[in-house]
Amino acid sequence: EKTFTPPELSALVLEKLRRDAEAELGEEITEAVISVPAYFNDNQRSATKLAAQLAGLKTERIINEPSAAALAYRLAHGEEDACLMVFDFGGGTLDVSVVECFENVIEITAIAGDNRLGGNDIDEAIARYFCAYNQIPQMSSAPSSRLCSCARRSGASVPCPGPPCPPCSSPGRTGPPTPSPLPGTF
Repeated sequence: EKTFTPPELSALVLEKLRRDAEAELGEEITEAVISVPAYFNDNQRSATKLAAQLAGLKTERIINEPSAAALAYRLAHGEEDACLMVFDFGGGTLDVSVVECFENVIEITAIAGDNRLGGNDIDEAIARYFCAYNQIPQMSSAPSSRLCSCARRSGASVPCPGPPCPPCSSPGRTGPPTPSPLPGTF
């Protein structure tokens, strides 16, 4: 049984991305600019460079994800100078950055985030709100996950998998309710 270090695992991902890019572009890829979360420290950035080296890539630059988002926005919209607020809403975290772009400089002026707020947390908050709004008793985590699936599909004509849950099987239901704004914080 082989064990992997974090850089070795990251190298496997980067190597696959490199091979896919080479196949798409029809040429060899030897260099990369890699984006990392803004909160990565020097050790994590060094580990990312090591992963790239293990994947056969020379790292030209490591940039923060908000900087990468700002670059992509500027390329797509052709704006020279801008002050942008970048939301990085991941599966487990929420990060917000204020990025200033001027004279070919991209500067991150503010960063804030919550390592315990992300996609799954928001799904659960929506499910709790949905239950409260529709007067459905709160459930344990397994039925709650099913409720999340049902809530996501509540406006679609596709039935929920498995036994129907109350919101999906309400008689005469034609679409999702129009809830009032979410009260307070999650």
